[in-house]
Amino acid sequence: MRKYIDILTETYHGEHRAPNREDGAPLYDLTLNGIYPDDVYSPRGREHDAHSHDSDGFYSAMQSRGRPNKFVTIYRAMPRDVRPLKINPGDWVTLSQDYAKQHGISNLSGYRVVKMTVAARDLFTDGNSLDEWGYDPQPSVPTAQEDEIRARLGMETKTAARARIAAEKAAK
Repeated sequence: MRKYIDILTETYHGEHRAPNREDGAPLYDLTLNGIYPDDVYSPRGREHDAHSHDSDGFYSAMQSRGRPNKFVTIYRAMPRDVRPLKINPGDWVTLSQDYAKQHGISNLSGYRVVKMTVAARDLFTDGNSLDEWGYDPQPSVPTAQEDEIRARLGMETKTAARARIAAEKAAK
């Protein structure tokens, strides 16, 4: 009979703790907590991610900028014998299925890649690599707070965009 690792009694998280809301920057604002400089969102932004192995994390971060409620798919390579086979708060995850596979091949003896859809507000980086994120679920962000985030990032707010679109329609 096959023996399964119970995640409640044995850990598979690795040697270092994943970043969370207390010490990391969320996917929707890489500049929060001083993790990345403001120019991370400029054409030179890719230069700040020297440890990245593919583009999925960087592009997801650019697409999620100022959008905490945007949904993204995350992946995690896990030992095949872990049960239940699911992503848990506090886990290291990636936005790249290929990166998860490579992690499984190089670090685990027998693995599976698990995927899940989460919001950008649930993922945090410590600035080491946009390939690796900590999963820390957060409550939904109301529009007023999202407008504050977008304004801080120098973006048009949702409220302003709606007003602009309504004015453009009325002018036609």
